[in-house]
Amino acid sequence: MANQKTHIVKRGETFCVLPPMADLRPGNKWKIVNHTSETCVLTLPARLVGGGEKPAAIKQEIAGKPLRLKIHKHAPAGVYEYQITMLRSGKKAKGNSDPMVIIDI
Repeated sequence: MANQKTHIVKRGETFCVLPPMADLRPGNKWKIVNHTSETCVLTLPARLVGGGEKPAAIKQEIAGKPLRLKIHKHAPAGVYEYQITMLRSGKKAKGNSDPMVIIDI
């Protein structure tokens, strides 16, 4: 799978992650774009990203500019849930359920 872009949008009172699933490989770039007026926080508990020796989990704000991540070259294959939480309203952005990242080797 190639590099991927994920969008956070507001539909009525609901925040959505589109597409709800990111299908990536080690070394791919993943760009997350927040199209809402509300700052949000990405929580990726699995150790998947980073440029150091070991992959890391992250918790990072996404506001006016896209968040650019690189899937670590040693990220383990699997399916991982992540959360996007809106700071002002406290709402979670949803895919079909919680959004997911699939790492293919």
